[in-house]
Amino acid sequence: MQKSRGVTILGAGSFGTAMAVVLSSAGRQVKLWDYKPDKLEQLRDTRTNPHYLPGVPISESVEFEPNLSSAVHGQQIIVLALPSRSLNEVLPIVSDYAGLIVSLVKGLDIKTGQTVSALIKSHCPMAKLAALGGPTFADEIGRFIPSAMVVGSEDLNSAEEVQNLFNTPFLRIYTSQDIHGVELGGALKNIIAIAAGVSDGLGFGDNSKAALATRAIIEVQKLGVLLGGQKETFLGLSGLGDLMATCFSNHSRNRRYGHLLGEGISVDQIPSQMGVLVEGVPTCKAAFHLAKKHGLDTPIINQIYEMLYEQKSPRQAIADLISRKPKPEDTLEKTNTKF
Repeated sequence: MQKSRGVTILGAGSFGTAMAVVLSSAGRQVKLWDYKPDKLEQLRDTRTNPHYLPGVPISESVEFEPNLSSAVHGQQIIVLALPSRSLNEVLPIVSDYAGLIVSLVKGLDIKTGQTVSALIKSHCPMAKLAALGGPTFADEIGRFIPSAMVVGSEDLNSAEEVQNLFNTPFLRIYTSQDIHGVELGGALKNIIAIAAGVSDGLGFGDNSKAALATRAIIEVQKLGVLLGGQKETFLGLSGLGDLMATCFSNHSRNRRYGHLLGEGISVDQIPSQMGVLVEGVPTCKAAFHLAKKHGLDTPIINQIYEMLYEQKSPRQAIADLISRKPKPEDTLEKTNTKF
């Protein structure tokens, strides 16, 4: 049977909804699926997503499909816009899919430390894979504010297919053949955004956050290269670009989480105050254990881990970070990436 030229987006959260808006505005055939049928029904009836993307209308051309198998069948591309914790439940249901799967997921598997592409490959061995990332917030994407992203795929044809699909007058897509670097930059920067939020919550200033972000990108690059990414990718949109956006923007959920932590709100209390998932928390746990396993020193990630999982106070974490033994500065140019 000939494949449809359509796209199915799995996940009707903020980014899934925003991408449905973007693609439908460019004349693409879009289906939107979510594991909560009542949510889909509300979106279909109101043509808005007030909880995740308030004020952004959803085109009448977007179809809402509550059945996962029906949503995926015959579609040219599947876009994953789900929390990383949901993938092990969803992917086995689409294990025979042989088209192109595009991941928007910015996390690591908390149990294994696998990247999302590795997790997809283990469940969907016949699928082609790509990862789309960069300094983009769903609210701005859905409101057609000019933005740029990068799509990574080992298969250049797949990367170009995604590029052509997502390019619009207000969204520019670049290609890369470093899928691991693209997804690792997007995942690891969420940990650093929590650190930036802690700095804000403690009342520190621009000096503190600029120093943190500068040192953090080197740490992200070292760990990212160790896990299979290319050094240069972490200087691009999915690395440095995404890190800048999440560390300095009020749109960032991870930065907001860190802000509450810095203000003295406990890890147990923050989820009820935010009401949304924060990917940096489980990603930090996975990254901490991966770095430890490979003998890589990641001082910023270590301190965030201790705040999140060992009840360390933010002020003590900052004090321990600053009081480490003095050393020469590693820069992105000087960093040795051969471990």
